[in-house]
Amino acid sequence: MTTKSGNPRDDLSLPLFGMFCLILLGTPLVLDFVPELWALFSYVEGRCVLLDKRLVENPPVGNGTFRPEFLISYTVDGRVYQAFAYRAVKSSSGWRWPEERVLERFTVGQEYPCWYDAADPSKVVIVRGFSWLTYALLPIFVVSAYLTGKGFLRRLRSPTGATGKAAGAESAPGRSRN
Repeated sequence: MTTKSGNPRDDLSLPLFGMFCLILLGTPLVLDFVPELWALFSYVEGRCVLLDKRLVENPPVGNGTFRPEFLISYTVDGRVYQAFAYRAVKSSSGWRWPEERVLERFTVGQEYPCWYDAADPSKVVIVRGFSWLTYALLPIFVVSAYLTGKGFLRRLRSPTGATGKAAGAESAPGRSRN
């Protein structure tokens, strides 16, 4: 007679749920984190002149999302570039007021530092760093990865994880075989 072990260490449902959560958290994190990280460590610093600034609303009318954009002019290896730029990720916010504050920090006609991709100078940012989404999701992702890994390791180290059979399932406790 075989019985199922009542040991919660034998259950893979929590580690599998953890994997699902990691995928759910990791997708937006990677889409936001990787371009910002690339801009932070591989873009080259230059100088740019702010020609214009605007608040982009999507959709253009009512209850949309907002993103600041700056028209800048900068020179790389003697060639002049003009581009709308802000961050490496073109994410938007549902709130207008924080994006308007970003616009207020910059003055048209002033010179500012900017960073561009040396391999493709048309890719440029005037603000480097990570968004609030990255700061919110990264600690949750790290803790989830730790707990999920711990759950899988516990399952692999348990006696039933290695053999696939429940320990002591051959005979009931306190009974001897005849």
